[in-house]
Amino acid sequence: MAKTKKKIISRQPYNRKMFYLLPLLVMVLILVLFIFFRHKRQEVKRDPQSNVLLITLDTTRADRLGCSGYVPAQTPNLDRLAAEGVYCQAAYSPVPLTLPAHCTVLSGLYPPAHKVRNNGSYFLPEAVLTLAEILGQNGYQTSAFVSSFVLDSRFGLGQGFSVYNDEFAGGSAKTYKSERDAAAVFAAFSRWFAGRGTGKFFSWVHFFDPHAPYDPPEPLRSSFSDNPYDGEIAYMDHYIGAILDLLKEKHLMEDTLVVIAGDHGEAFAEHGETGHQVFCYEENLRVPLIFHALNRLPENMRLKQKVGLTDVMPTILEFLQIPVPASLQGRSLLPLMQKKDTVEPDLYLESFFAFEAFHCAPIQGIIQKNYKYLDLPKPELYDLQQDPGERKNLISGSAVLGQKMKTSLNELTRRLGGSDMQGQRRMTDAEKSTLASLGYITSAPAAQTAGPLPDPKDKIAGWQVFNRGAEQAAQGQTDAAAASLLQAIELIPDYAGSYTILANVYFKNGQDDKALALFRDALIRIPTDTTLKTEYAVLLIKMNRLDQGMTQLQELTKTDLVDKKAFVYSQMGSIAEAQGNPPQAITYYRQAHESEPDNDDYARKLAFLLHRTNRFAEALTIYRNLEQKQPDDIQLIRDMAIVYAQMNDLEQARSYFTRALQRSPDANLHYNFALLLARQGQYAEAAAMMEKFLIAVPAASAQAQAARRYLADWRSR
Repeated sequence: MAKTKKKIISRQPYNRKMFYLLPLLVMVLILVLFIFFRHKRQEVKRDPQSNVLLITLDTTRADRLGCSGYVPAQTPNLDRLAAEGVYCQAAYSPVPLTLPAHCTVLSGLYPPAHKVRNNGSYFLPEAVLTLAEILGQNGYQTSAFVSSFVLDSRFGLGQGFSVYNDEFAGGSAKTYKSERDAAAVFAAFSRWFAGRGTGKFFSWVHFFDPHAPYDPPEPLRSSFSDNPYDGEIAYMDHYIGAILDLLKEKHLMEDTLVVIAGDHGEAFAEHGETGHQVFCYEENLRVPLIFHALNRLPENMRLKQKVGLTDVMPTILEFLQIPVPASLQGRSLLPLMQKKDTVEPDLYLESFFAFEAFHCAPIQGIIQKNYKYLDLPKPELYDLQQDPGERKNLISGSAVLGQKMKTSLNELTRRLGGSDMQGQRRMTDAEKSTLASLGYITSAPAAQTAGPLPDPKDKIAGWQVFNRGAEQAAQGQTDAAAASLLQAIELIPDYAGSYTILANVYFKNGQDDKALALFRDALIRIPTDTTLKTEYAVLLIKMNRLDQGMTQLQELTKTDLVDKKAFVYSQMGSIAEAQGNPPQAITYYRQAHESEPDNDDYARKLAFLLHRTNRFAEALTIYRNLEQKQPDDIQLIRDMAIVYAQMNDLEQARSYFTRALQRSPDANLHYNFALLLARQGQYAEAAAMMEKFLIAVPAASAQAQAARRYLADWRSR
């Protein structure tokens, strides 16, 4: 039987249609989904319940992060925030100095308005309303963790913070070494974060690591041996990641607005300056600026429009749906993120460092669209679009544009500086020494001089030579330092810092006569410089010319020494103590302590001398105040143990001796504690303690012989 053949129905036409139609449908679907999700990612959703984490990066150039296209960078955490958030490609600091720049971030005001124009000699006025104050009033827990003396609470930035952690001196007096690295900052933040409880928080974390000298820890030191600056940035980035991990562990990343802001950049001799402070070129002022809020801010958005640090505070406030004060001089960037704002406002720039450091004209400038104008004795005009490296000064060929921008700058400066608040502060001598060692300030304010001030461009070579000489002196390269500093004096003859460092170099080389002659010449050239006079007196003391030193210091007390009074009286106290006159030394130390009550060194000197002269109650009052600030200081605990014993408060003495022994195995502690125990009639314990002393000291010493006599007596009881 023949098989019935099945009818074959051709599907070819249908298949051909589907072959062309299906890919088209898939492409349309993908496009629709892409548009939908892209639109979703670009939305701005304000969130009044969001936490705020502000991280500021000291001395960090905008062009040294991976998200800026810099290939050698190891900044995965910052790059991830930029990829998941809004990265401002043209963000500017108004000033290349740490304290004024941070005042701008936290106030939304330019330096002419908040009145902080330099480091150290200024403080943020109480009348300025800060971001921390506003957020604190709106129910936020506020905390700050700073890592350099430059941002110490004494300079006014603690306004509005419930916690202002500036404990970077290890309990001792703050000096030029008063900074802490990223690991220590992270540790301080993590301790607070672990114990903060519930509720919204605003935390500001400041990292100082990229500031000179550049010395990242291993393995980054080896990895970045050719560019340790990049290594410091990589080290900082690692701990930024550690902070973000803390938020993730608590599931708070989805509820936190993270803002990353640089305070200023760093120059590498592009225009003659190494470091920052003096000039207002792109390398000094372009900074990283990133806003990140998962599902509430656009992802992977790059804003090309020029923005400033003044914009940080209003952006945060608008995101939180908190009214933005009309007094703020920045603008919220949320409309720009939504592509609703196309206006690019003028940006103000300044640096008063050279004016206050070595008597040059201050720098003030304006960025208007693509042009930057710097108002100087030799004015500068740059087209930033065509010449981003600012190599071609257009001022000679564009006089009309230059004049127009100068007029705009003058109008902008008048508008910004309308407040009559005072931000100038008197620095203590210790503070001046501290900041000078960081390369920030100089020995004297700008003097009144006849005629126009020189352009800082004409002095930068001398300033660079001075910095080289100061660094060589710090490294013990005395011959090289002397040569550099002599050259600096020739280039900037009225800058006192060169003379004081060079004189100390001569002194270290045993060239006392040269050191004294240099000071005398300097005092003839700069007769009103009180720091020069103070350093001269200090050198006389180092040379053991105590009577001459005392004479110089007594002359200084007759002048207006508001900012140096404490230091001068402390030096006078040291001379009186060395000359065997404790009562006079106590008088001088007390004057120093009263002039600068926050200086723990002066308090310690006074307390120790009071203790030594049996004025125990007075000494104990100071010791207790110090203990509140330095509860783990071993020397302080020992001193308090002894003074309590001498006051016959044996229970307190025993408590402090016990605390001291928990922290130090010092043999003398065992000796003194044994005597105390014997006074309490606890002879067996006293004997056991004295035996520990005898194990640790030479058997033939006089104290060991006395200890054996005590032991024999106690064992016989």
